[in-house]
Amino acid sequence: MTAFPEEPRRADGEQPEQPTDVPVPAPRRRRSQPVPSVGTWVGPEEEPARFELLEQVGSGAEGSIHRARYVGRDGSHELVAVKRYRRPPRAGTDASGDDAWQRVNDQAWHLSRLPRSDHLVHVRQVFRGRVVSSGRPDPEGVVPVVVMDWVDGEPPGTILRRDPVELRVRLGWIRDLAEAVELMHTVSRADRDPLVHADIKPGNCLIAPGRGLVLVDTGTVQRAGGDGDLRGLRTLRYAAPEVLRDPGRRREPESDLYAFAAVAFQFLTLREPPDSGEDGYLDKAVRTILRSDALPDSDRPRVAAHLAALLDPEPTHRYSGGTVAWARELTLLLDPAPLSAPVSASPHRRIQIGTGIAVGVLAVAGGLGLRALPQTDEPTIAPPPAAAASATSVPASSGPDPAPADAPPTLDFADLPAFDTTSGPVLYSQDLATPSVAWPPTTAPGYTTRYSDAGYELELTSTGEFEPVAAPRTPSVSDQLVTATAATVAGQGGWGVWCRGTDQAGSRRYEFLISHAGAVQIIEPGDTGTGWVYIRGLDLSQPVTLTAHCADVIGAPIELTLVVNGRVALTYRPSMTLGPGYSGIEGMTFADVEGPKITAAYRRFATARGI
Repeated sequence: MTAFPEEPRRADGEQPEQPTDVPVPAPRRRRSQPVPSVGTWVGPEEEPARFELLEQVGSGAEGSIHRARYVGRDGSHELVAVKRYRRPPRAGTDASGDDAWQRVNDQAWHLSRLPRSDHLVHVRQVFRGRVVSSGRPDPEGVVPVVVMDWVDGEPPGTILRRDPVELRVRLGWIRDLAEAVELMHTVSRADRDPLVHADIKPGNCLIAPGRGLVLVDTGTVQRAGGDGDLRGLRTLRYAAPEVLRDPGRRREPESDLYAFAAVAFQFLTLREPPDSGEDGYLDKAVRTILRSDALPDSDRPRVAAHLAALLDPEPTHRYSGGTVAWARELTLLLDPAPLSAPVSASPHRRIQIGTGIAVGVLAVAGGLGLRALPQTDEPTIAPPPAAAASATSVPASSGPDPAPADAPPTLDFADLPAFDTTSGPVLYSQDLATPSVAWPPTTAPGYTTRYSDAGYELELTSTGEFEPVAAPRTPSVSDQLVTATAATVAGQGGWGVWCRGTDQAGSRRYEFLISHAGAVQIIEPGDTGTGWVYIRGLDLSQPVTLTAHCADVIGAPIELTLVVNGRVALTYRPSMTLGPGYSGIEGMTFADVEGPKITAAYRRFATARGI
């Protein structure tokens, strides 16, 4: 290698002026790989024969999708899916003036940030390339090309036309699609950049053995509230009414919710959904469900009401609890058996953040309709929806159905006794609706906190052990009220408060939790406690106030009371005694389950003396 002398510098440190007549060498490029004269090939400029197009498997307004084979320089081969975009009318054959390239590149960038999921196709590569067939370049010129995982499956419509498919399996498809949709809507929101798919329909899905339903075409993905879809792409019968009225409008997640429900409608009734551009389409959908032979007679009215919550003509009136929770509710209405196999809770893992805040990432499953089982040394509950969906997503039977669990304990909120949460002097109070130096934004492996219009947001992203962050102390008292007001912003899991922590990290503490769907429980160290109890009639569309009453009592070491919106939900006397100590807020997420995890927004935190 030749060593070049350092450029001379002037005494003042500036570079001397360079002569203008010195030629600048062009950057070196890799030598292009020759394109075989047999077959159809495409690749980036430096490797035009990287992918061999084997057959066209789909076509749409944007372009065509091909089964292709990656050909490595080392002779390796792998099947992939290649989407070849059409050249826009005003773009040159060299892709000059091609605004489609930037749009496709943006799509790939956004999708690359999402975690892998069995139910959403993975984008591998994006480039501009020219198709060469039998040695002759395609006259269309250079176009955007997207390379994705190859999903070996069949469209659900093909399966439904060919074979009778059990309702339980079709419900699994709906849950799988719900996970893919919520992955885009919820996980991407962590970067304040939520995505919308903009063309959810059965034709963009495949049923793959071992994966269930996979959403495979991401060519319409865009940022929510972005520049809008100037091409006006949409699919009748799966497009929301606001999209049909204005096809170029900025797309929002609510439009995806409608399309998701339209697909669910077809899977449930085995009929195409009504056109939302027609007057009275919602009434027509309800009548179709009520007359559908594909659904049990007694369940049809509840299913119709459940679907109507997402098919509402007004976008802001559509169900906002997330597609995963909605799909789980639907399953519990029709066939709870796939969701009822018990699993044992695993030990807690702690995260300490912010101002005396311990975040416990519980290795348990939670959510709507949690099924409490007989109390043992370690409480057991139903598996999360993602785990259940993967077991019931393909037509082939994989074994006997799990045995149903006991009916979930349920309390009516209106019947709960009132509780006075203002009985003692306030020891510490913090309004979290505005930024606070005491509660700083935090970024760490497994979680993040930030301020938003909703309040102090806590987002859980994984499980693990974390070091504590220093926090101010509050007085230790033997009768304490710990109160937090918060709401689930997105995802699945739970949030809550804790008391009597033995240290600022909350290594050992009493925990008071509420799930994203309104199930509550109290846990002591060792993962024993009350088990999950569902509160019927609790308004989860508004922030909820949880209060933990941790008090020494006569006749027992300590008594724990969980208060929800001023009403007593649970009372528990633990077997393990912890003395007065630290308190804070916390979150929980599912163990070993990929998919959207909870983000909770806290508006207020306070501790007070109980008496």
